[in-house]
Amino acid sequence: MFLLIVAIFILYFIFSNSGDSSSNSQRPVNSNSHLIDIHGSFHDGFYIEDIKVYVKGPISTYEMTSDYYLFAFGPGELKVNNSNAEVVINLEKTRSQRIVPANFFINKEKFPVINKQGRPDFSVIDLTNVDVTKTLCYMLDELNARDIDAIVIDVIFDYMTKIILYNMLINNSVITDYSIYSIEIHKNHYFNLLSTIEKYCNIIDKKLESYMGNYSEASKSQRIKQLLAILELPSDIDDIVTIKRQYKLLAKKYHPDLNHHSEQKMKEINLAYEELSELLQAS
Repeated sequence: MFLLIVAIFILYFIFSNSGDSSSNSQRPVNSNSHLIDIHGSFHDGFYIEDIKVYVKGPISTYEMTSDYYLFAFGPGELKVNNSNAEVVINLEKTRSQRIVPANFFINKEKFPVINKQGRPDFSVIDLTNVDVTKTLCYMLDELNARDIDAIVIDVIFDYMTKIILYNMLINNSVITDYSIYSIEIHKNHYFNLLSTIEKYCNIIDKKLESYMGNYSEASKSQRIKQLLAILELPSDIDDIVTIKRQYKLLAKKYHPDLNHHSEQKMKEINLAYEELSELLQAS
């Protein structure tokens, strides 16, 4: 009897320890979700041989069917380049887990994102105000204006639309959790996921069609006029020295210590001067 008790104790000790070990190595899965393990990643870079384009970034892929892969994204630097061009997009994660660009570079030239109000945003104080679809349209305008290879533009378009799709899946709780090793799909969406994705892709296409071509040089010129108006300057001023002098005058005029209830006005002036300086330097 004593040996039997000892044997039971040993077996209990072994199995309880093995259970603890497995729970430490595996992430708990929500009972309302289906877990899909990672298929591949672009974290270390990937050369697409047939089109001769190199892609590197915080991208993971998950096999849904034999011919469809779901893409998920994290914060970090997304780089696409070939022998003639390099495009770098700096991605950030919002509090709601969306992935948005903070800025992008075309052959080392820096560009802002477009916010939900349709304006260029260099500082990106509020990531939730970045509009990824509008930013993509602006990005395409700038890429085409610089005669970047069509194949590079196609790759940028492909990955940016995948980011938009990923955000829609996050916003609508289709994707309930994500790590670089696995992704969780809510059980209510798992079996009709492909039809859900098709529906979202149609929405993305319509948005892109409505925004395309709105963020070219004409839009930039209009924004400069808006910023000059905030700084109480004529719309044809483009001299940075004159703008800086006017900014200093307004900073004194609307300083909160001298002019009560002017904090908001001073904030608008500061942001306008910062954005205008960057826009004129990029011209």
